[in-house]
Amino acid sequence: MSKENSMNTSAPDVGSTRQIRETVRDAIAEWLEAGGEAPETHEAIARMAGLSLEIVKAACPSVGDVVGAARRVGKRLMLPGDRRAAILQAGLEFVRANGYSAVTCEAVGVAAGCSYNTVRRHWSNRELLVGAIALEAKQQGDKALWRQGVKALARGDVRSDVRS
Repeated sequence: MSKENSMNTSAPDVGSTRQIRETVRDAIAEWLEAGGEAPETHEAIARMAGLSLEIVKAACPSVGDVVGAARRVGKRLMLPGDRRAAILQAGLEFVRANGYSAVTCEAVGVAAGCSYNTVRRHWSNRELLVGAIALEAKQQGDKALWRQGVKALARGDVRSDVRS
């Protein structure tokens, strides 16, 4: 008996289930990156991924799980340099609204839509983050915000603590 004949055609096997899940996840991630709404049904996922409804239901029994996985993949699609720029831009907006003394890695991460650890991967402490935000302000032509950042650093207003 050949391998094709011995396979169960009603549901994908383990190897192809993984491939189907990856295909579905990647299709949803691309859709979300383009600004689309998250699919709520298997039918919507099947249309999005270009697969049959039966295959999608067999490989992805939970719509919520596959959409959650797609959202996590979508965040990873951002290149590190793009993520750094997004964090700095969010940091600038945060400083404009709250001042340099309110800057923490956690607060800027929330403003940027990423985690505390993502911010810490780029800047190991609060002083370095504030310095980077001040430099970004200078590069964008906001000399007043740059001067405020330099003064805050010089005065020690943004000393690091254990969880800055």
